[in-house]
Amino acid sequence: MSGYASISAPGWKAIVVTAGNRWLGVMPIYPKRKWGLSYHLQPIFCQYWGLFFSEELTKKTADTLSKKAKVVQKVIEALGDFSYLKYYFAPEFDYSLPFIWSGYKLSPRYTYHLALHPTEEILWQDTAYDLRRKVKKAKKIGLSFNVIKDIDKWAELVRLQVAAGRQVMGGVPDWEPKMRAIAAYLDSFKGLHLYGVHDDKGNLIAAGIFAHFQQKAIFLHSVYLPTQKNSGAVDLLMWEAILHAKTAGCTHFDFEGSMIEGIEQFFRKFGAQPILYLQIAKNDLPLPLQWIRE
Repeated sequence: MSGYASISAPGWKAIVVTAGNRWLGVMPIYPKRKWGLSYHLQPIFCQYWGLFFSEELTKKTADTLSKKAKVVQKVIEALGDFSYLKYYFAPEFDYSLPFIWSGYKLSPRYTYHLALHPTEEILWQDTAYDLRRKVKKAKKIGLSFNVIKDIDKWAELVRLQVAAGRQVMGGVPDWEPKMRAIAAYLDSFKGLHLYGVHDDKGNLIAAGIFAHFQQKAIFLHSVYLPTQKNSGAVDLLMWEAILHAKTAGCTHFDFEGSMIEGIEQFFRKFGAQPILYLQIAKNDLPLPLQWIRE
């Protein structure tokens, strides 16, 4: 996904730890400088960053843990001096002790994953009653799920939400060119999936962007007409996107969060399970700036 990284974090670099000609670990980094201070921040539109171990380090043995410890220590050394760092490490990262020993602060975060191996009937039974009711209601009032090919339709709905005073994309001002570039990159290897929900008159009232990559389906963004909040359109959109991912051969669906209570409750309704990942940070800013940053 180096192309995705180049869109989200232009000028990104990587620390690569090797043994001979073998790569043991890779950590993408996004170093920046401002006011004479060097810092690392999580790139926008990247759910995970952090250190990734090679496949040979996935075994749970004492020798493997020793190698992981050395890889993490080499990464810490290569990071060098900086004033501030905060990255979200992918759930697969499972050896963080050297960061703790080196004075980094670790905080838990959660995403939600849904296993797609059961039958559609079992997936449906594992959802919350409230979700099933809303999906049935959406279909009853004539809402329909469709594959859409034009990202302009999605962007138009986002702009309508902005006009209605809702914050979108974390308040990032240049969200549209970024998301269009991400969509084009995903589409280059057939990983882009755009879906929409139309009302009984054929009007698009909700839309979502999803990525399929290495048997994973990843939810990137959804949007709906402000007047359609209680129509069940988003419930129908997400449910059908899950079924499409299963049909396409994906083994699990990553909701990419959320730590926000209301959104977490929505994801939980699909039968998804919480998956822990780590925020790893270090704050060596001058004391007044530390207070502001925290």
